[in-house]
Amino acid sequence: MNRESVRRVAICSVLMIFAAQLSLNLFSSEFIISIAIVLLPFFVMIWGKYPVLLAALFVGVGNFALRNLVFWLGTGRVDGSGLWQEMIFYFVYGLLFYCCCRRAGWIFDRWQQLLWLVGIDYLSNLAELICRGEGLLSLQMHLGLLAVAVLRTAIVIGFWLVLRSQSLSLLKQEHAERYRHLILLISRLKGEVIWMQKTSSMMEDTMNTAYKLYTQLQAQGIPACVQALSISKDIHEIKKEYQLVIRGLSEAMEEDLAEEAADFRRLWQILFEAEQVNAKHAGVQVEWDVHIETDFQTDKQFQLLSVLRNLIDNAIEAAVDGRIRIVFSAQHQSGREVFIVTNWGKPIPAESLPCIFDPGFSTKVDYTTGQVGRGIGLCLVRDLTEQELQGTIHVDACDDRTSFLVSIPTTSLEVSPCDSI
Repeated sequence: MNRESVRRVAICSVLMIFAAQLSLNLFSSEFIISIAIVLLPFFVMIWGKYPVLLAALFVGVGNFALRNLVFWLGTGRVDGSGLWQEMIFYFVYGLLFYCCCRRAGWIFDRWQQLLWLVGIDYLSNLAELICRGEGLLSLQMHLGLLAVAVLRTAIVIGFWLVLRSQSLSLLKQEHAERYRHLILLISRLKGEVIWMQKTSSMMEDTMNTAYKLYTQLQAQGIPACVQALSISKDIHEIKKEYQLVIRGLSEAMEEDLAEEAADFRRLWQILFEAEQVNAKHAGVQVEWDVHIETDFQTDKQFQLLSVLRNLIDNAIEAAVDGRIRIVFSAQHQSGREVFIVTNWGKPIPAESLPCIFDPGFSTKVDYTTGQVGRGIGLCLVRDLTEQELQGTIHVDACDDRTSFLVSIPTTSLEVSPCDSI
């Protein structure tokens, strides 16, 4: 028996021994009824498998010893008569309950299994009374034993229902948390896949350029033409592998979570909670000012989340001295959904404004490591907005204020409730 089993037996035994002191007499002054025995199945429901038979044996002996100790302290003498028979109850109950647990696989997932406890309780009390020399019991005594067994089993069933309800509640919370993480993860992957598709197209252009160079060099009889052809072939192979990765990611996302319609307000809440955590990890204190004046169901949730997430991430990264004010608004205007993300932080240089949506352009430089940002965030936002959502994006910057306005046709985002079923 390992240390954990010893700890569980000790906890169960001690609690049951002290709980057994709260009892009432039934049929005779020596026949004691307590609710201590219900703790034995309680701990199985909480812990699962543990040495219940050993715990029952310890409780029987410990209860006998404690009652004798109390009797000795009160009278100055030891008299175990009438007490040793109570040990029989715990021994029989422990043995029968152990067999019940083995048959149930130590998991009580159906209330019918708990009804076995009625018979176990009844037979254990019956064994005790027989050992007390009661002989042939009257019908009234049998009914009394059965009533006690039903009452104690009802307490166990009540505890089981509470545990089950709590477990279901925790499970729902866990599923909701996983759903939020999955939504954000797939929105990130969606953005990366779109960028990879764009890069794949660039590979195609580069491959064609290399092949044209090969034909030109070959026509001029220049030996280096073979190298140009080799470059074209290598790029073609890289492109094929790239497309396999894109296809695998796309199929995985489709299998993990179907693009069912979701309410925008719910999506925003998921994003908002994630960005609060993001800001905390970045050591940035954000003053949020949020205005949501629209709601709709959309099946473009991943594309929309990717757009808004990148814009808010950029706003958080523009913090000055670990502080930033971010204003987010969502409105419905003349058949379009308009989203505005404004921050007051590090200003964007005026000469950089025309280039901020260009691929590879980045103003994020870590001067301690020399690492420069990938420069795909805003480029991805523009591509998602214009190509995937048929919308437009504009930037307005003045001094330390930067504002991005995303306008998307409602018809491109919204789906009717019947379409989402």
